[in-house]
Amino acid sequence: MTEHSEKYCCSFAVHSSVRYRVAMLLNYKDTLYWFTPGQRPSESDNLLCEMGGHTYPELYKKSYELFSAISFAEKSQVLLGGGFTDVRIVGELKNMNIRQIETRLFAVNEVRAFLPAIAIARTDLQETLLRLFRQAYSAVDPYSRLLFYWHTLVYPEKDKSEKAAVDFINDHYAEIKSLLPEYRTEATQRLFSNVYPETDLGTYIKVGARHSVAHIVRDWKDYNSLEIDSLTQVWHVNYLADILEELCRLRLTKYCDIKIGNDRDVVQFLECKPVT
Repeated sequence: MTEHSEKYCCSFAVHSSVRYRVAMLLNYKDTLYWFTPGQRPSESDNLLCEMGGHTYPELYKKSYELFSAISFAEKSQVLLGGGFTDVRIVGELKNMNIRQIETRLFAVNEVRAFLPAIAIARTDLQETLLRLFRQAYSAVDPYSRLLFYWHTLVYPEKDKSEKAAVDFINDHYAEIKSLLPEYRTEATQRLFSNVYPETDLGTYIKVGARHSVAHIVRDWKDYNSLEIDSLTQVWHVNYLADILEELCRLRLTKYCDIKIGNDRDVVQFLECKPVT
């Protein structure tokens, strides 16, 4: 074997709220991956990547692209952890016995013994929207959830008024309201606003809740500051984040043409092996 024919791989720990009981060999956009589940529910899963001509940071970003697509389709929280890089592949990637074991960061809320669904991203815009959505969906605090769902509605708008996002909320809230539990529909009391009911929902979420979370202290008498660790505000911010989550799903699937399925030009599942 010459130096030029040698292949190298890297690895990442994968933290997910869904536990797959299958090992998977797949090709995602011309990068070969070998995914193996953790041996215990408390352990992270492991992802091996054939490096090709990519650097470790490049594969970190590309692996997050893959798991952002899975997260959106599977409704799973996902984070990548640490790993190894520049390990020479001896034989086949799927036979490499290296893994990064970490304590799983998410509680497992579902166990599946089949291949995951995946959202198909063909453009840079679709890829970025899926990354933003994953960041929001995987957040464990309400403040980050609200901010990143808001970013998912705004991107790639450059207008500082963010009018398109405000209008989208007002135009489509009635369409997604039935998807929310009754106690998580629009709050009758808008905690960050002193001008209710004159303010529409989109403007309230932007100028009231979103700005209060982003800036904490408000000097504008019409809107209230964020009170850290106020349970009432935490509940309220989570309710608003739930509304934005459904609106983001609507935007991405219906208006940004992100489909859930399998496109062999994007991903090929080459091998699947059940793990007991």
